[in-house]
Order: sequence, then C-alpha cells, then structure tokens
Amino acid sequence: MQRPKLKLRYGLLDKLLQFFSFLAVIGLIALTVSALPVLPATIPTHFGANGNPDGWGGKGSLKLWGGSEFLTG
Repeated sequence: MQRPKLKLRYGLLDKLLQFFSFLAVIGLIALTVSALPVLPATIPTHFGANGNPDGWGGKGSLKLWGGSEFLTG
C-alpha cells in the first residue's frame, strides 16, 4: 500500500514566517558566536525550580545548543 503524497501550498504569510524564523535562528547563532570570547570558561547550563543554577558546563556547550537550534528550528 502506498502512502498518499501531499502537496502543500504555502501562502505569503507562511513564507514570511519561515523567512523571519530562519533569520532569528541565524541571528541567535551569530550572537552566541560573538559572545564566546568574553564568556567565562564554565557557564550554567541548567537551572532548578528555585532559579539557581544546578548544572554547569564549558562554554563549548553553547556550540552544541546553537547547532541543535539550527537543526530543529
């Protein structure tokens, strides 16, 4: 049994939203890369319910975050 192939039609609003979402992701990655030199070597990576950091990592973990944002965004 073959699955049906859907042909979606994107309207102007859909295309604009995709474009601006792509720009936002690129902007966040650029901001992260530009901030890397001034960040401390260890940064908080997770915060508890009380707002205090309870997980720490190197600033290289931000590169992973940016990459995952690009792939899922």
